[in-house]
Amino acid sequence: SSASGLQLERQLRLLYGHHLFASGEWDEGMAQLALCSERGVQGAGLLLRLLPALVPANLRSWLPTHAAGAALPQVKEIADPQSFARAAAMALPYLMSHRTRIITTASTDQPTATATARDQAAVGGQHRSQPGASTGSAHSAASHSSSNGHCNSNLVLSSEAEQALTVIDTAIAAAMLAQAEDTGALLRFVQTHPNWVDLEEGEQILTARGAYAELAALYKYHGRHAKGLGLLRRLSQEPETLDPRARGAAADLPGLPGVWAAVRYL
Repeated sequence: SSASGLQLERQLRLLYGHHLFASGEWDEGMAQLALCSERGVQGAGLLLRLLPALVPANLRSWLPTHAAGAALPQVKEIADPQSFARAAAMALPYLMSHRTRIITTASTDQPTATATARDQAAVGGQHRSQPGASTGSAHSAASHSSSNGHCNSNLVLSSEAEQALTVIDTAIAAAMLAQAEDTGALLRFVQTHPNWVDLEEGEQILTARGAYAELAALYKYHGRHAKGLGLLRRLSQEPETLDPRARGAAADLPGLPGVWAAVRYL
């Protein structure tokens, strides 16, 4: 039947994509996987399974083990840091495409927030749950965004979509951090996008790379203003207390008067 033929084609394409990726043809391997899955939750899972180091250990249970009716091949992680960084950079456009599809689908399938979500947004919202927690049938990104200075009032996410976006956005942050050159892309991503970067995991990976400006932006997004302002005070007044040393935009803050550091934060 046509259905079984399509499934067989997908299985073969999945195997071919994994083979290409394992052979070092990372972009072509990712492209093959993209061709045999829908953009969104499923496609993001297949892609991130190729680069599990981008996904925090406590979120890896989200990654798929089967697709197209068959078990997925084992994946050998890329050991060389420079090779991993190149593969992660190639994955970024795919991840951005998947997150856009998930958000767009949520916007079109559920165009208006529930009365409960509107009430929550009116009083400042509720904290986003972490993946794996009991989240109910849907969550309002409006309540999350409203409490943190962002406006996205029409978006309602199912628990599945919110969990996927948490994994994807945290992986995007990790992929950007893996790059040797700091282009400011991660800071812009955290500052200007409604994002679902996991706060605890984001705090760990950003601190480990000295990405303190991005960390302050993440604190601000999550409404952790005391921690964000405290971090900027240390950056401007006590940079020697931070280990590792600041990189990127945060490297411009040492010596900046505390009031101007606060103004920059706000």
